[in-house]
Amino acid sequence: MLLLIWPGGVATRYAMPANLALAVVGGILFDRWWATRPWLIAVSNTVVTGISTALIVLGWIVIPAAPIAFSQSKTSAQTIAAVREAMQGTLYVTTSADLNTLAYVAAPIRMVGLTDIANLKPPAFAILRGSEVAEIIAQKPDFAAIAHATLNKGLLTRIFEIRGKQEP
Repeated sequence: MLLLIWPGGVATRYAMPANLALAVVGGILFDRWWATRPWLIAVSNTVVTGISTALIVLGWIVIPAAPIAFSQSKTSAQTIAAVREAMQGTLYVTTSADLNTLAYVAAPIRMVGLTDIANLKPPAFAILRGSEVAEIIAQKPDFAAIAHATLNKGLLTRIFEIRGKQEP
């Protein structure tokens, strides 16, 4: 139970020694419940077998058979790299950015708030959702950003080039 409620962050390494004790307690409960609650053990074994089978089929058959369908993060990172070939520098993202995609990006990345992105000195690149751009424009009407590519169609996440003030 301790591992289920342990707080996240850097202190999680202190919970790791509890794994051995948790395994021992689980083994003792399994041994006791084998005689008193065989239905619970049967259900647990069925669930574990089902989950294990699903993971093996997914990992060994489905993903190797269709790797493109499971490489959205790499594809998005390649899109970011292609757009950024025109201009080097720091890539700005908000806390809503997809960290799985950013792991594949070779550029320097800086996570900032919307206010910081609104005040960036052009030219700069930022990854933003459509709602975030609308929020920045509501606060700062002269904000200009040009969308270069869509990274996530479901969330309308795009890579934007931050420009100077809009010309009338």
